Amino acid sequence: MTIQPLSIRLKKVAELVPEGAVLADIGCDHAYLAMNLIQSGKILRAICSDINDGPLESAKEHIFAAHLEEKISLRLANGLEGFQPGQADTVVICGMGGMLISDILKAADQEFLAGLSALIVQPQTEPDLVRRTLHELGFKIEQEAFAMERGKNYIIIKAVRGKERYEDAFSYKYGRLLTDSKDPEYSRWLKERAEKIQSWALEVQDPQKKEQLLEEARWIEHVI
Repeated sequence: MTIQPLSIRLKKVAELVPEGAVLADIGCDHAYLAMNLIQSGKILRAICSDINDGPLESAKEHIFAAHLEEKISLRLANGLEGFQPGQADTVVICGMGGMLISDILKAADQEFLAGLSALIVQPQTEPDLVRRTLHELGFKIEQEAFAMERGKNYIIIKAVRGKERYEDAFSYKYGRLLTDSKDPEYSRWLKERAEKIQSWALEVQDPQKKEQLLEEARWIEHVI
């Protein structure tokens, strides 16, 4: 069986997964990420987890059709519920809202989290909340990537154990590593974002709110 190629977004996620990892893919959908990583030889084995039976049944069909059942196991679970220390050294959580990702991480066995080599998350919303949660749980952000696909933008964050705090709210909102990277796609997105914020500021009557928007636009223009 030819395994479904990864989307642009998931290719960026795959690039951040460490070589030789034992992966836990939370909210695995069709298991394409794990299957591609196994087939390429990048990871040793994987646990594909989902809260619903439907995606797991689909994943099972694909895994067995590709004869990867000895390398990829399936688990019906709510987030990281039931994961114990040593069962995986790398966790991927993609395609969920930032609040849900934060809740999953806070509810996880903390000893399990402490034993991870890498934690890779792709929040659909509220990346600032996810970055703050990572810091609160004793992770530092090691890498970030930005992807544009079908008119949507995606932020992928890789964290490892360590102490770290950002000094300002904008660094949490826009990502210190992403803004420092000068990634052309992200810089274009930031420029468009600053223009939108300035436009919004023109329509705001409240002086305090107007100044807050203009301050955000000035911060973005400074980092790009």
